[in-house]
Amino acid sequence: MDPMTALSIAKGAASFIEARNKANRDEALYQQNRIAATQSRDLQIQQLNARAIQEAEAASQQKFEQSIRALELRESRRTISGEAGLGGQTEALKIANVTAKQLRQESAINQQLKGTLAQIDLNKAGVNAQALQRINSMQRGVQPDLLMSGISIASSAIASDMKYGSDVFGLSEKAKAMANGTDLLSTNTANMPTVDKFVIN
Repeated sequence: MDPMTALSIAKGAASFIEARNKANRDEALYQQNRIAATQSRDLQIQQLNARAIQEAEAASQQKFEQSIRALELRESRRTISGEAGLGGQTEALKIANVTAKQLRQESAINQQLKGTLAQIDLNKAGVNAQALQRINSMQRGVQPDLLMSGISIASSAIASDMKYGSDVFGLSEKAKAMANGTDLLSTNTANMPTVDKFVIN
């Protein structure tokens, strides 16, 4: 095998190895980026979950305090009414108003908590979208096709051998014949013996 053909094969093999190494490097970077994006997302989700728990606990505490104040106010009204000898529908209405105020305050607390938790859920969705976008921002490593690389190396080697070498593949003569508009079949036919024509007098 001539040096140029050997060089062509060596270059093709080196290109295949470099493409494979690049694919491995790209895949390693992709996996590192994916792990980092996932860890960052999980940390942010944990923080949002902790905030949701804190908001729920704060709301429960507010409602508990409202209940205590309402209870104290109702008992105070009953005590004042009893000591003053008051009663009837007026005092009952005042006590009922205390309960109604308590319920309105609890409803406002519940609505505020609901809105806060909904915003936290939206933030979680945004965090997930950011993590996915970060992961997809890097391409995965694509391994070179072994069969196609082999075909490419072989074709380059054949072309180099035909041009510089001793035509170990036996393709130069065929190529020249095709370029001249002939082929081996026509050549063989030309060498076949001819049959003399019969002439009738």
